[in-house]
Amino acid sequence: MAPLRQNHTEIGSYEAVPINAVATAGIVNAMNETNDGVKYPHRAVLLIEDSRTDARLVATYLNSLPTPPSLTHCLSLADAQDLSTMAFDVILTDLNLPDSGGVATVTAVVAAFPGNPVIALTTDEARGVECIGAGAQDFLPKDEMNSKTLARAIEYAVLRTEQVNRAQYESSHDSLTGVLNRQAFHEGAESQLTHTGPEDGIFLLFADVDNFKEINDGYGHAAGDQVLREVAGRLREAVRTSDLVARWGGDEFTIFGRIHPDDFASLVDRIRGATRFSVSIAGEDDQDAEVPVRLSLGAALSQAGVPQFDELLRTADLNMYDDKNGIRAREAVGSEDN
Repeated sequence: MAPLRQNHTEIGSYEAVPINAVATAGIVNAMNETNDGVKYPHRAVLLIEDSRTDARLVATYLNSLPTPPSLTHCLSLADAQDLSTMAFDVILTDLNLPDSGGVATVTAVVAAFPGNPVIALTTDEARGVECIGAGAQDFLPKDEMNSKTLARAIEYAVLRTEQVNRAQYESSHDSLTGVLNRQAFHEGAESQLTHTGPEDGIFLLFADVDNFKEINDGYGHAAGDQVLREVAGRLREAVRTSDLVARWGGDEFTIFGRIHPDDFASLVDRIRGATRFSVSIAGEDDQDAEVPVRLSLGAALSQAGVPQFDELLRTADLNMYDDKNGIRAREAVGSEDN
């Protein structure tokens, strides 16, 4: 990790100093309890604890594990919030800190580290249950803490969070292409519209793969899936990180975002250029075929006031069909010339 301020101390690798005879005996017993063959992966842990004695005890428990985690210690909530951009696998927090107290501490930590599992270290089981309601993955009574219980609490919290995150991802993303699905795109666009001012430019693009049925019929559905995945990847590369990209359904894709009107034409040109390509598809005779892929694009740009999502979508859809019909007309003219 990068060097930290004086009150952000990395204590994962030091040899812990025994607190007292009772604590030392407890540490030895806990170390013996971890000799059960369980191997935990390396974790990066943030500990928020104003008691240096308790922090040293936590460090000693964790250092006794077969795979000790890297442990960063903060003395206050404010110090921890300063590290909100750093990557941690799990956050352990005491409830009563110099600048925060009770369940409010958990609420603040969860807000500062969204998506990270938080474990409340408490002396009150009822308060621990309240912490789960405030967003903590788990709580651990301090009088039950040892290497084994601490390691299990960390690992279970991380695994539960990974399962929740995976379920949320799968419910909001298209399983074939990895871009957003229709519902998540709609919700994300509506959320952005809610926070959009009248001076902001808002755009929505509707894209459709030309002659996709012919690709499916001529080369099989696996080839069609390959084309859709390639299209999705190219769309994500062409847009900005703040833009939303979704598979609307079938061979249709949508893109939404805020943009300055002067920059809109260049964005559309970049997307159009990125989605005119050829893909190599294996044929039945083991000979690869180069299949041209092209998208018809329809754009809707709002420069005054806050538009309605359905209005943008309808305009973009109509313009997409105008683009597709124009392409077909040009292709027809080209075939007649030949």
